[in-house]
Amino acid sequence: MGLLGARGLNRQVEGISLRLATLKALFSQASMPMPADLEVLKDHFLVLDQHLASSPGFSFNGRILVLFLVFTGKYPEQFALAKWATHLIGDGMPATLTSFLSSLDYRAELKSSVFIQLKPTSRDTLYVDVSNTVDHPHNGGIQRVVRQLSLSLREQAKNVAFYRIDSISGQPRLLYESELERLVNFKGFDKMVKSDVALFWSSSLTWAIQDLFLKTPFRILRYAYEDFKYLLKAYYGRWREDYLMPWSKYFHWALMTLRWVDKNKKEVRIFIKNSKDRRKKKKLTRNNEEVLLFFNASLLLPELTGDLARVELYLNLKESMPNRFTIIVYDLIPLIMPEFCVVGDAFLNFTRLFRIADRISCISESVKRDVENFSKIVPRENFSIPKISSNLLAGDFKIDAARVAEKIEPARIPQILCVGTFEPRKNQISLLRAGYVLFKKGLKFKVVFAGNHGWLSENFFSELEELDPQREFVEIMHSITDSQLNALYHACKFTVFISHAEGFGLPILESIQRGKPVVVSNRGSMLEIANLVGGCLMVNPQSPIEIASAIEKFLTDETFYREKLGEIKKRDTLTWCHYAEIVYALAMSGSSA
Repeated sequence: MGLLGARGLNRQVEGISLRLATLKALFSQASMPMPADLEVLKDHFLVLDQHLASSPGFSFNGRILVLFLVFTGKYPEQFALAKWATHLIGDGMPATLTSFLSSLDYRAELKSSVFIQLKPTSRDTLYVDVSNTVDHPHNGGIQRVVRQLSLSLREQAKNVAFYRIDSISGQPRLLYESELERLVNFKGFDKMVKSDVALFWSSSLTWAIQDLFLKTPFRILRYAYEDFKYLLKAYYGRWREDYLMPWSKYFHWALMTLRWVDKNKKEVRIFIKNSKDRRKKKKLTRNNEEVLLFFNASLLLPELTGDLARVELYLNLKESMPNRFTIIVYDLIPLIMPEFCVVGDAFLNFTRLFRIADRISCISESVKRDVENFSKIVPRENFSIPKISSNLLAGDFKIDAARVAEKIEPARIPQILCVGTFEPRKNQISLLRAGYVLFKKGLKFKVVFAGNHGWLSENFFSELEELDPQREFVEIMHSITDSQLNALYHACKFTVFISHAEGFGLPILESIQRGKPVVVSNRGSMLEIANLVGGCLMVNPQSPIEIASAIEKFLTDETFYREKLGEIKKRDTLTWCHYAEIVYALAMSGSSA
């Protein structure tokens, strides 16, 4: 009793006993009613630890990891894991357990974990980490892959569970139903804001903020927004939404959310009142907190996992317990061609996963060669060599294409579509210059750029203001949904994808899937995909003159254009269902071993 203090001890012991009982059941121990006494619980934990010490796949780190899960309800950080594992090696578990509990601030640690329960994973289920994509407001390349893959896995009724690292607790948990629906049925930024704003404003951590914005007129934020527009107007000469630079996009996103709240104050007030009433009657936020216990589990990491805490969690899980990891690699451009991106901590953290990956799925043969070369210099720390495979992405959309096509208005002049994030690597600036040359020659067309702001996107928009300030031959679209993108593909005459470097080039395949020829770069994975699907005209991405010549040929030479259409009709492309089957089989291979 003196170890933790009398206040709140029964509730704290209750939470610990639930987690300990779960672990005892998982590791084939007798699942008996647990007494509400901390000293007895310590004895039960020592019995469990003796079983773990003799179990295959458990190291000293694994035993310490279980210790943290039982008494704090969360996974330890890598430094703490190493510290207490060293303590365990030197002093044994009884002394380590006593020291560990004595070091805890029970008010901050144990009290906060009273209602956290452990949810053991199943050996027959694939666990997919979608932490970044589920809340991402845009539908960029990686997000589209993750969403289409998740939807296909769900439709095929595979044994799949989608989880995330909770943004507040920092612990892995299964997605809520609303999150899962948003993941597989992304409807664009506006819909996402409206569906999530209630959840955001119901958080107990934001009551003060709610009072500030709901009781104080919205004019404060509105004035800040107008000042922001004034600064951009002074910089660019006039205000346009596409002037928002990368450093301002999250500010703009937050303001859009607050705008919606301001227009729906009454509705939000009612929601908050009802939420407060529910919290008084039921402990909705505390009774159902479950932390996933990954034990002998198959995990798929389809995102660019760059968060340090998440990477260290996976390193700990691999070193401590028998878990299997499959990662999807989109490219290694930050290592191979760093001049086209910022090599930040996120990508370097991601490369640490190569140390623990059992299987690596690359999205092209070009990426596979890069990964094989990189893997030769990555220390594996006594783990087996990973299986590296090349699995090409798909190009279809999980939408009613016929219904969308009916809504498309015929274009008065030929449209040229370019899909991709605005950044130097995507090379939209060369297309802009080529379009300017053709526009001055008198050709009638419209270049539609569909993408979101990226690194150094301001360079593109600065030149756009010089070459086409009145938007006579250029149109910009941001934050588009799959349905909108599908409509753009159907409306265009052909597409242009002239990146300097890519891991795959998804817009190439998507364009061909819809019967649209492509002007494409003659290098890397883009050349690989172009040769596979046909219907492409290869150009040097560093030559605006060559790009302009190719575009002019598609616009003016109808015979050549139809020849490229004929090449497309002779080719078949993969579907997301097929891709999902390949990835699922790869990730689950060895799960029955």
